Amino acid sequence: MLIIGGVLGEQWPELLGVLFQASQSTDPGVRDSAFRIFSTTPGIIEKQHEDMVLGVFSKGFRDENISVRISAMEAFSSFFRSITKKSQVKYFSLVPDVLNILPPLKEADESEELSKAFIALIELAEVCPKMFKTLFNNLVKFSISVIGDKELSDQVRQNALELMATFADYAPKMCKSDPTYAGEMVTQCLSLMTDVGLDDEDAAEWTQSEDLDLEESDKNHVAGEQCMDRLANKLGGQVILPATFVWVPRMMSSASWRDRHAALMAISAISEGCRDLMEGELDQVLALVVPALQDPHPRVRFAGCNALAK
Repeated sequence: MLIIGGVLGEQWPELLGVLFQASQSTDPGVRDSAFRIFSTTPGIIEKQHEDMVLGVFSKGFRDENISVRISAMEAFSSFFRSITKKSQVKYFSLVPDVLNILPPLKEADESEELSKAFIALIELAEVCPKMFKTLFNNLVKFSISVIGDKELSDQVRQNALELMATFADYAPKMCKSDPTYAGEMVTQCLSLMTDVGLDDEDAAEWTQSEDLDLEESDKNHVAGEQCMDRLANKLGGQVILPATFVWVPRMMSSASWRDRHAALMAISAISEGCRDLMEGELDQVLALVVPALQDPHPRVRFAGCNALAK
């Protein structure tokens, strides 16, 4: 790190040379520092260095040290976003190495590192979702496994959800073409939406609150609900409505108030994106929603009112 620090005032080529050397160091701390500096100064890498950079990142993604692998991902995301669309294509070949970082992190319950990895992927998906096209189904399956794993932290599960929602935002055709995306995403969103009121079974705390929406933006149920809204708006009713109504009727007949609540909130969440199709099935929708106004649980009654309003 002292070597790197000593050249910060020098010209970019000299710094770049030192960083390349540092990324190959036998000391994982030095390798990590090199990628961290790459991450904050991606502009130092010029076109004539592309082949060398390709090798440096490829090696970094396969580093034996977890922190170095994550720093390499973050540096690559920063670098990739700084180059032209034409130049980006050259780096598509690195995607398999990038995605291979993920499974060992999940297996080792490294929620914090896995969470960082998903953030880097979200940034990449925002600028070039098509780079993941050939391995998209693999990424969908892995992300779904993370979202559904309650042993992992809420943050990493929500980041995995956000990655998948980002693809819906920026590459809806790719999502529609995947055979598992819509069904699995709706299933996981509904599951997250049942994660509500865990310490407030009879809704005593919720009833006393002045804010009935309880804007708990970091909560799983809110993340699931917001994702359903995005999916409906980006993928449309033809895709999302059938996937949702595979679950909604049975959830409405569940003995668990959380299931009934989630089903009603899902109807509200998709109502804008699925409006045309839902209007055609209005009688069936009302048959599910109206009885909820007499539900014994106050949060379900509120969700019923909310669904009717939408």
